[in-house]
Amino acid sequence: NQPTMKRFLSLLLILCTGLSLRAKALTDTLTLEQLKAILREQPAKAGGTKDMYVFVPYQTAPAPKGYVPVYISHYGRHGARYITRASKYDTLWNLLEKAREKGVLTEKGQQLHDGYMAAYPLLKGHKGDLTDKGEAQHRELARRMMKAYPSVFKRGHVDARAFVSHRAVISMMSFCDELHLRNPKLEIDYAADYSDLP
Repeated sequence: NQPTMKRFLSLLLILCTGLSLRAKALTDTLTLEQLKAILREQPAKAGGTKDMYVFVPYQTAPAPKGYVPVYISHYGRHGARYITRASKYDTLWNLLEKAREKGVLTEKGQQLHDGYMAAYPLLKGHKGDLTDKGEAQHRELARRMMKAYPSVFKRGHVDARAFVSHRAVISMMSFCDELHLRNPKLEIDYAADYSDLP
């Protein structure tokens, strides 16, 4: 029934978001009102460990006097991706559609239903694939790295390796494509082989 569903969804939202707020130290305590205020200002925090990487201003440490950087080793995870089980998109579609058919959606529930139904064709079938946002994240990382260490990228060689999953390979390619766009003279050696896994 509608009140039970509303209580369940509210409890689920509070539980998920309460666990996901990594901005506060573990010893801090948030009231429900503080939690709601944070989520109103920064809705992405509801994603917990799945929230988007935030590119904040940074400053690199200078090389010691008389030295310049000549080598960088970068280890990066894949960028933003779709959920790992495509069936979850179908599960939510079915849940929302059944609730609509039974007439138990609130006004906000109907808005969620309509928005999700519009987005569903874009989500359906994606299983852990890298999103456009994920590609953009790696391009931004490459831009920042080249800006911070221009002397390294004048030398001309990049050795790039990725895990064999599609999203990892596309992440690597996005990162390296941005490097090559900014310095077409770069030689880039790509690989995504099982032999590299150990």
